[in-house]
Amino acid sequence: MAATVGGLALPLIGPAAAKQTGQDKKNVLFICIDDLNDWIGALAEQPAAHTPNIDKLAASGTLFRHAYCPAPACRPSRESTLRGILPYKSGVYGNPDTVPDWLKSQPSIPQLFRGNGYRTMGGGKVFHGSFHYRGLQMLGQQSAPWFDDYDHDATDTWDDYHEFEVECLPENPPLSVAGEGPFDWGALDAGRLMPDQVLAEWATSNLKASHERPFFMAVGFYKPHLPWHLPQTYFDLIEENLVKLPVNPDDAAIRLAEASATIGSNRAAHREIVDRGEWRAAIVGYLAAVAFVDEQVGKVLEALADGPNADDTHVVLWSDNGWHLGEKLRWKKFTLWEEATRVPLIIKPAGTAQGKICDHPVSVLDTFKTLTAMCDIPTSSDIDGHDLRPLLDDPGQAWPHAAISVWGPQAASLRQKSFRYTQYHNGYIELFDHRTDPGEWQNLAGSGAYETIEQQFSTMFPKNFAAATRGSRTRQRLRRATSSTRWMKAALMPDVCED
Repeated sequence: MAATVGGLALPLIGPAAAKQTGQDKKNVLFICIDDLNDWIGALAEQPAAHTPNIDKLAASGTLFRHAYCPAPACRPSRESTLRGILPYKSGVYGNPDTVPDWLKSQPSIPQLFRGNGYRTMGGGKVFHGSFHYRGLQMLGQQSAPWFDDYDHDATDTWDDYHEFEVECLPENPPLSVAGEGPFDWGALDAGRLMPDQVLAEWATSNLKASHERPFFMAVGFYKPHLPWHLPQTYFDLIEENLVKLPVNPDDAAIRLAEASATIGSNRAAHREIVDRGEWRAAIVGYLAAVAFVDEQVGKVLEALADGPNADDTHVVLWSDNGWHLGEKLRWKKFTLWEEATRVPLIIKPAGTAQGKICDHPVSVLDTFKTLTAMCDIPTSSDIDGHDLRPLLDDPGQAWPHAAISVWGPQAASLRQKSFRYTQYHNGYIELFDHRTDPGEWQNLAGSGAYETIEQQFSTMFPKNFAAATRGSRTRQRLRRATSSTRWMKAALMPDVCED
C-alpha cells in the first residue's frame, strides 16, 4: 500500500519492492555536471569549445538539442530533477531555500533504485547538499548554508558515497584582472589532483569492477562551476582565436530593462570585465573548465567501455543550469532566458551505438520518469515531467509538451516548439520566436500577430505557486550571515592544502 506525504502518493520502497529486481535489470550511469551551459561541441554554439568526450557520447546516444533545466540555479534544479517535483510546487526556488520535510520524504531517483534492489553509488555534487567545501571545517568556519538540509549518513539513498576532497587554490588570488572571490580564472601550478579528478578515479574503479546486483551510479562533477582555476594544460586546449564573443545589440540594456528589473542584474560586473579587457580571457577560463570536466567524463566513459558493464548500462549526462558569459550584458545564471536555462542532455540506452538528435524542447526533469521506466521501477502518478522513451525511439515524432523553468514565485518560462514564453512576478511578459530571433532580443508579447500563441502559453502557465521555503526566522538570519559571498570566500582559502 502506498504511503502519502505532502499530498503525494509514494510508491513502495523496501524489501518487497527489491524482490522485483532480476539479473536482466540494466545498470545506470548518471553523470551530472555543474553550471555547464550549451557550449559543447555537439551543440555548435561556441566554436572554441573543446569537449571530444561529451561529443562522442552524443554521437552514440540521443542528443536533446533543446533541453532545459527546471530552475536556473543549483539547488532548485537538482531537487526538482532528483525528486520529480517542479519548483513552483515545492517552493524551493533558490539556493537559500530550505527543503521542506514533505519533499525530503518524496523518494528520490537513487532511493527508488535502491528500494528496487539496485546498489546505489554516488559521488561529488549530486544533490546540492551532497557536496561540501571540506576546507570550511578545516578552517573552523560556518559550513555551507545548505549543508544542514541533508542527512549525509542516510542509508536509504546510497550504499556508497564519495565525498569531495579539498580543492587546492592559488596562493595569491585573484589571478585575473577583473576577478574577485570565487569569480576568478587563471592557471594553477600542477600539483595534487583536483576533486573532480579524484572523483573520476573513484568512478572508474567501480565501473571496472563486477557487481552482484545492478547498480545506479551518480557522478556529480563540480567544474565548470567557479572558480575557473585549473592547470595551464586545460587553458592550452582552448584556441583563443576561435572564441566567439556574444553579440549584444547596442540598445539591449534598454529593451530588456523591464525584465532585468524583475530578476536582478549584474551589468556593472560585465562593464568592468569589458573595460578591463578581460571578456575573452574570462570565456577562455570557462572553456578551460569545460575542457577539464570533459576529460573527467572521458575517463569515466572509457572505464565503462573497457569494463564488464559496457553492454548493460544506460548512460545519462545532464547539467543543472546554464550560464551567461556576457550575453544580455550578464554573467552567471539566475535568469529565465535561453543562456541560463538551456543545458546539455544526452541519453544512451544500454546496447545502443547509433546517435540520434532530438529537437523537441524537453526538461532534464524528464529523466526521472524516463530512467525509472527504462528500468521497470514504479513511481508515483504525481511525479512531474514526461517519459522520453518515445523520443529515444523516434526523435521526430510529435511532442506536445512544454519544458518549464521556474525562477521564484510567479515567475516561470515555457519552451515549446520554437517559442519561449515567460511571465515574471510583476506581470511583465516576454514572447520570443527562435526561428527568427535565437538571441531573444525582440519581445513579441502584446503583438497582435502572436496573440493566439500568447494565449495558448498563458493557458499552460502554472496557476498556483507555492510559497518560498525560507524556513524559520532564525534560519533565515543564519543563512544571511553565511551568504554565498562570505562562506565561499572562507572556503576558498589557499592555505587549506598546505602540508
